[in-house]
Amino acid sequence: MKNSTWDFIKTLTMVYVILTSFFSTSSSVYANAATQSEIFFNLKPSRESRNNCFVLLEPIREDEVESRIIEVVCGLTNVELETKYRTSSSYVVLQFYDDTNYNNLIVNFAGPQRCSATVSYSVSSMPTSVNNRASSGSSYSGCYNIMVFDLSNFAGDSYSCQDNCPSFCALNDRVSSWRISN
Repeated sequence: MKNSTWDFIKTLTMVYVILTSFFSTSSSVYANAATQSEIFFNLKPSRESRNNCFVLLEPIREDEVESRIIEVVCGLTNVELETKYRTSSSYVVLQFYDDTNYNNLIVNFAGPQRCSATVSYSVSSMPTSVNNRASSGSSYSGCYNIMVFDLSNFAGDSYSCQDNCPSFCALNDRVSSWRISN
C-alpha cells in the first residue's frame, strides 16, 4: 500500500509539472506575439482609444502640390488600425504618434507605391481627430525626408528631419500638414 501511494504522489507531481510547464509556455507565446505587435506598431494596449486613423493616399501628381486622399477611416482602436493596414495592399509611408519617442500611434498614412525620386506624398490638412496632436513620426517605404507644418496648406512654422523624428520640438502638438519624399 505504501508503494502505491508513493507512485500516485509521483504521478500527480509529474502531471502538475507537465501542466504547469505547458500553461506557462502557452502564455509566454501569447506574450511574445503581443510584444512583436507592439514593436512593429509601437502600440500601448493600456491606452486603447478610438482616436486612430488610417489614410490611404495617391502619390503627388506632377501638376499638383498634395496627394489625393483615396480613403480616410478614423475612430479606430489600435487593433483595428493594425488590421486595416494589413488588409490593404499598400505601403505605410508615415506614422504619427501622439507623444514624443514614438508613443501612442494615432495615424498611418499609406500609399500604393514606395517613395522614389518621382514618387512623394503630402497632406495639406490633417484629419480632424489627429490635427494638432502629433509629437513624433516615423517614415517608411523609401520615404526619408519628413517636413511638418504648423498650419494647413504647408504654411506657418515648419520642422524637418530624416527617417524618424522622436520629437517635432516646437511643433509638438501643432502639426496640421506635412510632406514626405525620398
